[in-house]
Amino acid sequence: MTPYVVFDETSGEAKRWGRCPTDDVPRQAFYPGEVVHALEADVDPLNIPTLSDMDTQ
Repeated sequence: MTPYVVFDETSGEAKRWGRCPTDDVPRQAFYPGEVVHALEADVDPLNIPTLSDMDTQ
């Protein structure tokens, strides 16, 4: 399972989290104005509240 975070493109705040059963997080399944980032399997998505926090992981 690949964890991912969906961020608001404007504010950079995390909107929701999830896990994708495959390594291919379906970017086309999200709405305009959202940014999706797949994470390493051992990273807890709840530890990344904003888009700028992605740089620290």
